[in-house]
Amino acid sequence: MPFFQIKTFQIKPSLVKLHAILSVSVSSFLKKLILLLILTCSCISTTFANESLRVVSGEWQGYSEVDGTGIYWNLMRALYGEYPLQFDVLPYNRALRSFADSDVDIILGVYREDVEHAVLPRWHLDMEAPLLAFYNKNRVHLSKKWQLKNLQLAWVDGYNINRFIGEHLQHYPVDNFELGMKLLQGNRIDAFIDYDYMLPGTRPKNLTSFEIAPAKRIYAAFQNSPKGEQLAKQLDLGMAKLRESGELQRIFGDLYDRSILATVDVKKPKIIWLVDNAKSYIGQIDYKYLSSELQSRKLLFSQLNNYDIEAHVISLDQASMLLEQNYNVCMGEQLKTPERVGKYLFSQPYTFSLGQRLYYVAKHNNKTEEPIFLTAFMAQQPGKRLGLVKARSYGKALDQQISHLPESSRYTTEKALREDSMLQLLVQGKFDYLIEYPNIANNFLSQTDDKVQFSNAPLAASSAYAVGHIMCNKTPANNDFIGQLNHYLTGLYGKDIFKKNLRKGVAMQDSVLFEQYYQQVFNSY
Repeated sequence: MPFFQIKTFQIKPSLVKLHAILSVSVSSFLKKLILLLILTCSCISTTFANESLRVVSGEWQGYSEVDGTGIYWNLMRALYGEYPLQFDVLPYNRALRSFADSDVDIILGVYREDVEHAVLPRWHLDMEAPLLAFYNKNRVHLSKKWQLKNLQLAWVDGYNINRFIGEHLQHYPVDNFELGMKLLQGNRIDAFIDYDYMLPGTRPKNLTSFEIAPAKRIYAAFQNSPKGEQLAKQLDLGMAKLRESGELQRIFGDLYDRSILATVDVKKPKIIWLVDNAKSYIGQIDYKYLSSELQSRKLLFSQLNNYDIEAHVISLDQASMLLEQNYNVCMGEQLKTPERVGKYLFSQPYTFSLGQRLYYVAKHNNKTEEPIFLTAFMAQQPGKRLGLVKARSYGKALDQQISHLPESSRYTTEKALREDSMLQLLVQGKFDYLIEYPNIANNFLSQTDDKVQFSNAPLAASSAYAVGHIMCNKTPANNDFIGQLNHYLTGLYGKDIFKKNLRKGVAMQDSVLFEQYYQQVFNSY
């Protein structure tokens, strides 16, 4: 259908000449308009080409040196050679602040969760090396993350190491790797946490290390603006061309294989899988009882070869932020509530665990086996407090009871702490009682050499078990992802290995009761 209709009429002879002039003028105008549109479209990709680009990075040997040499700087030149480029090397925390203040266009070598509201490309920049805890073997003996809690630690300011080892750990912030190692060698700290590629030359004989967190993808991040979006798209297109020509491998040299850039497949939808504890990385577990979530995830991920699933360790506060973004973001072992159902996508049942109980340090409290009503129980405990995690729901019935507790009976955290941090605070006496799941409390005890014993009591308003689901933000890709998850989950329900692994995660000794719970949760699928 045309945008307008032309009504026919007779042109008077006196108007013929004017009509001809106007026809030429309109034709000329249309030609100019079309030419302008063509030029405009062709120039979209170079809108900002005359503007300089400020790129910031930490100082990483071989990657982003102060003198302008290194893999990342060479990559930026190959991708954005048409721009006047300004490279700045700053202490990592200052680099993050500069990016947050919009003083720079691009920041290199960041984790997805390090930069809020930034634009990230589909291609990653590199694969970060495993995170290590360095220590003097002649001074301390370490092999597990939980052993760090009573030591004096240090790491580079801005590295959010607490997400890997627990928010309750204190540390001494340093500006760079060299200062951290100097403090370690001078016996002023017990352990320094960083990456082994930062070590210059041969490692000192008295220095050893163990892994805190496995290798993970890092990114170039861009400002959340039209310019940032264009630059991110240009990186994606440029990385593909560089790989195809072989230039990308030449730039990375011997480190190309470690970067896993050769495996990037942009046809696969990328799913950002959030975990709130580094110990839940597959293959990086030192728990005595592997969680049912981990067991289920291992079985599922082995079948999802048509997706690029990228795990990110985050705090609970960061999880809420990332779920609000436009990326495909999912989390496992989430309770299904009416409020969440309206906001997120949910899979079929994925895990289950024994229900929440009330935990307390045995030597400070009298043991009880009777189901506890929180309001009545806390009223009988003058001067004692219940530890509560900010913004955490304990279920509708328990939340209602908690809402009736006086403020003097509550200890609410200022931020959303993880379970192991809350249990540590319970041990330290910051509060007297804590609502938690048995498998989490048992794993915490298995990770400590403190002579701590917990007692626990059933909660009258808590279900015998809790059902966990995979929860994703609402995107078209996640809608398809949930459909495939449900298909594979249905197939797993009838397999002995799935049932066996779930029972391991629950750590339930009563086989009859486990079978009863299993049938109630999974039998209808």
